[in-house]
Amino acid sequence: MKQWKLPLILENNVAFHHRPSEAQLPVPATLVHLADIIVNGLGIGTSGEKYVPPLDYEAWENLKLSPSMFETIIGQALHQFNSLKSILHE
Repeated sequence: MKQWKLPLILENNVAFHHRPSEAQLPVPATLVHLADIIVNGLGIGTSGEKYVPPLDYEAWENLKLSPSMFETIIGQALHQFNSLKSILHE
């Protein structure tokens, strides 16, 4: 990421996306963490992992979101993915 001269915040998010509660800036890293879990769980993306990565519960708590929000988040992610997929396949 340094070689591509990407901002440090992106480097932080990528480097800590499996353990976002340890990141210097945990909230953005947690968002990448959740995105990773969602795409792996839905089978629409993978970074070469065999299984869905485990949720970092401490990071989830830092977001102060109710667990019931996860269903809404997944629904929105699917909607956005399907919209992008239809645009790219036109």
